[in-house]
Amino acid sequence: MVSKDARVPYYSVQDKKQLKWQCLICPELDAHREICGNERIKCTQTPIEARRRGESVGMLMVFGAKEAWTCSGFLISQDLFLTNWHCGGVREQNEDSYWDNDSLRNLVIDFSWDGDNLSNEYGWSGQPVIGEENVVRNRDLDYAMFRIKPLQQSLGQPPVARITSNSPIREGMSIHIIHHPLSRVKYLTQANCKISSADHPSWFDKKHGVDFLHGCDTEGGSSGAPVFNSEGFVVGVHHSGHTLNDNGQCDGKNKAVKLDSILKHLAPALRQEILGAN
Repeated sequence: MVSKDARVPYYSVQDKKQLKWQCLICPELDAHREICGNERIKCTQTPIEARRRGESVGMLMVFGAKEAWTCSGFLISQDLFLTNWHCGGVREQNEDSYWDNDSLRNLVIDFSWDGDNLSNEYGWSGQPVIGEENVVRNRDLDYAMFRIKPLQQSLGQPPVARITSNSPIREGMSIHIIHHPLSRVKYLTQANCKISSADHPSWFDKKHGVDFLHGCDTEGGSSGAPVFNSEGFVVGVHHSGHTLNDNGQCDGKNKAVKLDSILKHLAPALRQEILGAN
């Protein structure tokens, strides 16, 4: 999330001089080409499988009354978009206003923010997710999902991210993240990208088994990005970087919510819709 008043302000890379990420697609526009050309890992080294996987990922732009901010997110059914709960507002707002109808009406999701002249923009569809709920969300699990519709397209509908009901998390497991750090074009982090702990407490209620820790480079704007396993299935949703511990020291750990934790929290009909889209 890129905002000076972000509720989760500490995002992190392991070494700013040795960034372990790369542009997902080599850009066509000069401004983006210059940025990607300066990265340590070149975009030409990005696997074609990751590029296809990244088509389900979009940059979320929310326009508030006083400021705007960005996050990442991804498509989990034909019209259902998943991102972080904390992307629905900034610190100065009352949490009750997070993801209200004004926020939904004033957001844009660009699935083609990758350095070309193509556009694949989506917005809120106005349709409820389930029952009368326009957004299904949870503060402690830090997720929010809502239905979207195309606004302006040069491309067809984005593909749905691959999701399964059985996505085990293991310490040392190789993963990769596709995200929009610092509101940049779509990036891939896969070098030195592993799970460092398979069990970490949730961020508010401190429930065990909800989060996991990873060492993958992320930054502001990466909130809500999918965490993939080596087979291309989503196993988590990145939501927090390095934070301060009780002693006021940076813990040096990045956090993601287990996808299984989110799926178990959903109503059966909604969970079946998501799993049935794969």
